[in-house]
Amino acid sequence: MREIIRLAFELTQAVDGLMARTRAFYYEVMLSGHSCPRCGGALRMLGEGRCRCIDCAHECDPTITYQRCSVCEGHLRLRVCRYVCRRCGRDVHSRFLFDTRVFDREYFRERMAESRERKRAEQASVPPIMIARRSEELQPAPAHLAAVPGLSEALDGLVNTPELIAWLSLPRVV
Repeated sequence: MREIIRLAFELTQAVDGLMARTRAFYYEVMLSGHSCPRCGGALRMLGEGRCRCIDCAHECDPTITYQRCSVCEGHLRLRVCRYVCRRCGRDVHSRFLFDTRVFDREYFRERMAESRERKRAEQASVPPIMIARRSEELQPAPAHLAAVPGLSEALDGLVNTPELIAWLSLPRVV
């Protein structure tokens, strides 16, 4: 059984390594026909939707820079987590993505900032609302043992047990 588990882990590592090499080769092939829009240098993929020139370090999204809409030849833009044509509005599958999705980092950065601001505003507004709606402090009426029939006798029965009396009579170490 242990041998099967070991072999499964080795197979998983081998598949992960093959995927990484395949992804790197795919990017190399896809970028081989393109050069840096600034200096004409060679490009290397940094990650999904990002490449960098090895000469001038210019970074760009290869889908937006090099790919056009197959229907109208319009330029593309990144919209949340997909590419769309600026001219006709159609969704366009990126040739520069390998088995993943791309995310518009700026969009998510803005949404997170808005979310944090809303949370701060909610937290700042809660105390005044709570203070305005707070009820007066409750003061329970003092309890009288005689108000509950049999309570006094039940408490005496608990306190006047031989075990408690013996415990109370033990010498105390200070």
